[in-house]
Amino acid sequence: MKSVAIVGFYDPTLHPVNNTPAKEVWVPNHGYIVMEKDLPRCTRMFEIHPKDWFRRKETSIYETYWNYLKQPHPFPIYLQKAIPEIPSGVVYPYQEVCEDLFPHLLRQDPTGKLIRDIYLTSSASFMLAMAIHEKFDQVWIYGIGMSTDTEYGYQLPGFTYMIGLANGRGIDVINQHNSPICRAQVYAYDAIPYIKQDYLKELRQTYYLRLMAQNEISNALISELNSGKRKDIDAVYQASDLTNAWFGAVTMIDHLLSQDSEYLSRQQLEIKRRPYILQADTLKADVNATIGKYEALTKQQRKKEADKLWAEYLDKRASMHANTGAVQLLDNLIDECDLLKSDHQIGLTIKDV
Repeated sequence: MKSVAIVGFYDPTLHPVNNTPAKEVWVPNHGYIVMEKDLPRCTRMFEIHPKDWFRRKETSIYETYWNYLKQPHPFPIYLQKAIPEIPSGVVYPYQEVCEDLFPHLLRQDPTGKLIRDIYLTSSASFMLAMAIHEKFDQVWIYGIGMSTDTEYGYQLPGFTYMIGLANGRGIDVINQHNSPICRAQVYAYDAIPYIKQDYLKELRQTYYLRLMAQNEISNALISELNSGKRKDIDAVYQASDLTNAWFGAVTMIDHLLSQDSEYLSRQQLEIKRRPYILQADTLKADVNATIGKYEALTKQQRKKEADKLWAEYLDKRASMHANTGAVQLLDNLIDECDLLKSDHQIGLTIKDV
């Protein structure tokens, strides 16, 4: 059985590659330099960018990478075109791959003429295209995320297209358990792009229990601090902030449950999200200004005014994190409207102020 591991830089799904059953391991551009200790081996390398792109000085290792490419290697380095300085370079068979993979992906121009499209949107797509072209039986995916909220999000549709093409030719494509690639609920069977009130009621119980658990943690840390058993006040702040974030999420669920509608659409959730994003940013600025004034009053030994301002600071800080919790709850629901599986976690999106 011909098998290959296609590797990227997405850390959450990278490390299992060390135990990959794949016979070949393919790595993109400078990946083998920065990830060599994380990889069992490299049997092919892909640098499909133009020379002036991978030699650009904005990358910290551009000179190290160029010197690496100029050395002989026991594996081929696939290039867009031959570069004499790279002894292990071979030209990627672009025309052959495109003739093989895209004969039926067509687009009609305004004159009615049918034009063939080429849909390769990333180095990972080029690597998978090669595996399909060479008729591999199994393709293992490691370190490829392409999350839609990152700079690589635009690459995701092209890569999932290539996975579909591979499956259509009988090739097994194996993602890691925590990979976002091709991970979604089944439309209509598992989910629809709306949130039902009955579901929100179930979800509220889950969130409320997590809020109570986090509140217990906060109270225990505060008790330890007050008794002198704990000196780390930052841990106390973080626990309290997280409690407020969970509180904001539960409060948002209550607000959504008060709406006179059996279904909540993605558009409704987006509309509700906007003011909370703005409010969180406003509160963050306000919290920073308040703590600055408090510190100034403390230095001036104006205790009564400082104590009053400290109470305001804590209230504003609590509101700020509650707003972020509300936003995260809405983001989780929006993900589900997009048929993505959400773990419904709430974290601290504002680490410090």
